[in-house]
Amino acid sequence: GAVCATPFLTENCGRDTVRIFSLNSAFSWMASIIGCAAGGVLPRLLLRFAVAGTYRLTMLASLILLLAGWAILLLMKDGKPRGKKAA
Repeated sequence: GAVCATPFLTENCGRDTVRIFSLNSAFSWMASIIGCAAGGVLPRLLLRFAVAGTYRLTMLASLILLLAGWAILLLMKDGKPRGKKAA
């Protein structure tokens, strides 16, 4: 993700690069922490409900989230951002 994000942000952020890259880093860290925590908590939560194959269901849930993220990336259009039109 970071390899693709750097050129994308550089081309599209304009003057406020420090804030944009800082927010990108903060959101990446938060997503990583939440994902790791969910990957550890979800099998225990499923085990409370006596669901067999808790690790398999956890991996399936992460695969579904990964595919949803890829679908969003595939919907993005290639090209330069449009500037504001003069009134």
